[in-house]
This record gives sequence, C-alpha cells and structure tokens, in this order.
Amino acid sequence: MPIRALTLPVEIHSVANNIKAQVANSSKDDAFITTGRTTKKTKNTRSVIDCVKELLKKLIRLWPWPLTVNERYDRQTKSIIKKVCQPNSICIDVGCYKGEILEWMIASAPHAKHIAFEPIPDQYQFLVRQFNDNADVYPYALGNTNHQTTFQHVVSNPTYSGLRQRQYKGEENIREIKVEVRRLDDVIPSTIPVRLIKIDVEGGELDVLKGAEQMLRTQKPYLVFEHGLGGADKYGTGPEDIYRLLVDDHHYRICLMHEFLNGKKTGFALNEFEEQFLKKLNCYFIAVPEMN
Repeated sequence: MPIRALTLPVEIHSVANNIKAQVANSSKDDAFITTGRTTKKTKNTRSVIDCVKELLKKLIRLWPWPLTVNERYDRQTKSIIKKVCQPNSICIDVGCYKGEILEWMIASAPHAKHIAFEPIPDQYQFLVRQFNDNADVYPYALGNTNHQTTFQHVVSNPTYSGLRQRQYKGEENIREIKVEVRRLDDVIPSTIPVRLIKIDVEGGELDVLKGAEQMLRTQKPYLVFEHGLGGADKYGTGPEDIYRLLVDDHHYRICLMHEFLNGKKTGFALNEFEEQFLKKLNCYFIAVPEMN
C-alpha cells in the first residue's frame, strides 16, 4: 500500500500536465462540426477527452479493489495469464486495442514472442511501435474466411469497434473502414505452441474460434473470451453455438474466470451457460482444455 500511495500522485501529475497541454492547444483552433443529429468533435477535443479517460483508467487500476465490472474482468484475466503461463509461453491477443492485456502477457512470459491482432490502422501502428521487440502484430480482423470487408470503427468509443455494429449504450460516432479478415489457422501455423488466446471482438468470437479449430485441436490453448448479449446476437450467434464448438467438438469446459482461479474443476452445463448470457450475469469466460 505505501507504494500505491507514492505512485498515485505521480500518475495524476503526469496525465494532468498532458491534459493542460492539450487544452492549451485545442483552445486555439477547436471547433464543432454538426451534421444532422451528429456533432463531431475535432481531433484536439477528442485528445483532451482521451487524456481524461486515461487518467480515470489509471486511477481505477491503482485502486486496490476493482471499481467496475470491466476492471474486475481485466484483473481476473491478468491473474489467469500469470497462473497458466511460463516465461516462454506464447500468447495471442485478438482485439488488442492499446495492448494492455498484451503487456501482461509479455510480463508473465518475457522470453516468448507473442502475437496480436488489431485492424484499426492507428492502433495497429501504435502497437507495432510499442511492442515490436516482444510481439508480432498483424493488421487483421479474425474470422472464419479470408476476405476484405467493412469494419465498424466506433471513433467515440473504440473498444466497441467490430465487424458489425453492436448494441451501444448511447449514440456513437461510427466510421466504416476497409479491413482484411483472416482465419487464425491461415496466419499462425498450428505447430506453434500457443498457451493462451484472449478474444475480445464485440460479438464475432464464434467466427474467430471457427477459424482457429486446427489450433484448438493441436495446441489446446486456454481461451479467455467475451461472449455477451448485445454483441454476439448481432452476428446471429449465441451460447449454444459457442458451447457446441468448444465443449462438444473440442473438449473444453467453460467457467467463470474467478471460479477457475479458485480451483474449480467443472464447467457450465449448456443451460447454465445460456443463463449467464440471457440474463447478462457475466460476459467474460475462460475455456479450459479438459486435460487441465
């Protein structure tokens, strides 16, 4: 706790200074462009907002207890990575965004060359610069076929971006971009000993898994994945599809992350997994190969 007490003001001071600089720059030429019902903020204004969001995220991460559901899921994911990975374990981050999960993969397995996928161009370029020594980063969305398609880049809330528009909490600024879709099995040889795959693709997880079936058969990686109402249903998929693929076809068990961390050795029955989805009880899960 003393370390946190010392670190917190430093984090606040650093990000606060960044916000002041952005405000100073944006006040000179900031403007709003209104088209119809949509108000688009300029790049500088978005930068200020992004800085504020980053400050809040840092504060949440430094707090000893998770303050949001997403922070709880992130901390559980970090604990799982630490639990199952050795220093040379290879991990794959599908939907890498800013690389926060990738950082934990590198910290837990520093001798491995990890793999990441991120189709948003700016984020892809950032990840390449940031992690070039520790990870191979690919500019693809993953799916079950290889093709080019449109991608819904949610500019106002990038973590909601995906191949299809999902359910949003409010009005979002969405820009369609062209991306290349690839099957994981066609990018990464199934002979690569992958230990863990994290999948966060806002509803398209079934297609990602279908495009990785050879990897699932040969390497049996742990899978940390999002699967929730408001995302998956926009792709016409649901918990029964995930369950049939992972449990019936590939002999995984699906459970909550904290249950796995606490040593639970059994997974959901289909009706229990469906209840998690339909009642929105949880949307992040771990799939554990049966031999573990």
